[in-house]
Amino acid sequence: MSARVLAILGLAVLPLIPGSPGPAFAAATDSPTVTRFAVPSDNSHPGEIVQGPDGALWFTQNLSSQIGRIDTDGTITEYPTQSTSSAPQNIVVGPDNALWFSEATPSRIGRITTDGQLTEYAIPGGGLPAGITVGSDGNIYFTLAQTAQVGGFQPQGGRFLGTTQLTPGTNPGGITTGPDGNL
Repeated sequence: MSARVLAILGLAVLPLIPGSPGPAFAAATDSPTVTRFAVPSDNSHPGEIVQGPDGALWFTQNLSSQIGRIDTDGTITEYPTQSTSSAPQNIVVGPDNALWFSEATPSRIGRITTDGQLTEYAIPGGGLPAGITVGSDGNIYFTLAQTAQVGGFQPQGGRFLGTTQLTPGTNPGGITTGPDGNL
């Protein structure tokens, strides 16, 4: 059984065995097909990538301050953020089937729908957001690397939930929800 690897200017998705019920990786003896796609913006620095609810792959473009979307046919669409220096970091699918992402330099989190409607929320007090995830409670959680905190945002109410202080000087990056529901 052959696998397919998608590469977007150096960003690759591990080959998965089609039709597998879970994350079953292709055996080392398989010869994956590598398909490369050029991102339209020069020096965009594609970063994190996630499969959206629309079946397309969505990714951050750190240096060009855009969110990218690539269809299954290879068509790439770019959506600029409000700031030309926002440096989007990580991206996840939210409980509302929109894509949520962190923006480092203006200290914002953003939301983009699958039809390209983009909204951004300034984080009270700033703090350089990096990692972002959806909690088991349906809220959005993000790390604040500069202030060593984890913040929360309630998508349904459109409001920030506050922050939790971590060990000062720890510079947290990634965040995820574990199988037990804890961050």
